[in-house]
Amino acid sequence: MVRLSNTAFVRCLMIILATLFLTSCASTSSTTREEDGTNTSFSFHGSGAEADIAKARQLRVDGQYNEAATLLLSVYKSPANESQFREEALFEVSQVHSYLLNSAKDYDKALGYLEQLLDEFPETEFRDEAEEQIKHIKALQSR
Repeated sequence: MVRLSNTAFVRCLMIILATLFLTSCASTSSTTREEDGTNTSFSFHGSGAEADIAKARQLRVDGQYNEAATLLLSVYKSPANESQFREEALFEVSQVHSYLLNSAKDYDKALGYLEQLLDEFPETEFRDEAEEQIKHIKALQSR
C-alpha cells in the first residue's frame, strides 16, 4: 500500500478537483444523421454564437447544408450577438452556399452574403477572404 504525505495528498486532490471543474465547463453536443444513422460528436467552448457557428461548420461537413445555413443565419440575425460573430456567420453561410461538395450550391446566394458582409461590416476581419471568394466565384460563373 502506498502512503502519501499530507502535502502530496492535497496536491492530488487539487489536481482532481481542477480537472473536474475544467471538464464540467465544456459543452458537448451530438447530432445524429437520420438518413444513415451516423453520429457525429463535437465539443465547443465559448458563447452561444460561437458554439452555433462551430456546430454549423460540422453540419456543413456532414452534408446538412440547409441546417447549417439556417443556424448561421440565426446567429447573424440575432442583435444580441456581438458583431464579430454576426460577421463570421455571414461569411460562413456564403461558404455553405459555395461549398464544392454541396450539390445544391448557389453561387448567387454566396455572392449576396459576401457582398452583404462587406457592405454591412466594412472593417470586417474577413474582408480579404471575402474579396478573394467573390473573385473566385465570379470566375467560376464566367466559365
